[in-house]
Amino acid sequence: MKFIATIVSASVLSSAAFVSAETFKVHPRAGLWQSDTTLLIDGVDVLAEVAAMQQQMMANLPESAREAAGMNDMGASEDLTCITKEEAEAVHNVDDWLDQLSQDGCQFNKTGETANTVTLKASCDGSGGFTGEYTGKLVSKDDKSWTMKMEGSGSMGPGGPSVSQEFSVSSTWLSADCGNVSPEEDAPY
Repeated sequence: MKFIATIVSASVLSSAAFVSAETFKVHPRAGLWQSDTTLLIDGVDVLAEVAAMQQQMMANLPESAREAAGMNDMGASEDLTCITKEEAEAVHNVDDWLDQLSQDGCQFNKTGETANTVTLKASCDGSGGFTGEYTGKLVSKDDKSWTMKMEGSGSMGPGGPSVSQEFSVSSTWLSADCGNVSPEEDAPY
């Protein structure tokens, strides 16, 4: 799941404005972003299953226990990310973004680009929990929304079973004001 968190955190930075033809430049907006993420492993939406289990666990706890554990807000902000002005300015182009995304044993490379689309290939060496290959693309709809979809296959864990994976993120800029959502301390940017 750490690999998933890394992609979600880093991919929020990939919001882009349209620029000259054949060059995709990353110019993320500072502020509050909402991301919807799907992870299918062998066709099963594992993130939806985890969310359902969390909701069931919360429903079985007394409200005082949920409050003490800070669980009343669980799910309310897990898909919200705050990007500071400094973080947004630190990313100058898609190559910078890919360098930041290349963590947890996965190396991301650009295989093509246009003004609003970057095609990608990723190779994961297993040190982050997955060994295999991904291909996909990042598409900027405008400077307030984008999508990324990666598909691949490989194995989970050392000597684990072979699986197919499909990972997608759709993100929308909500506001320049992050409200009560704090920037992530361990974000890869």
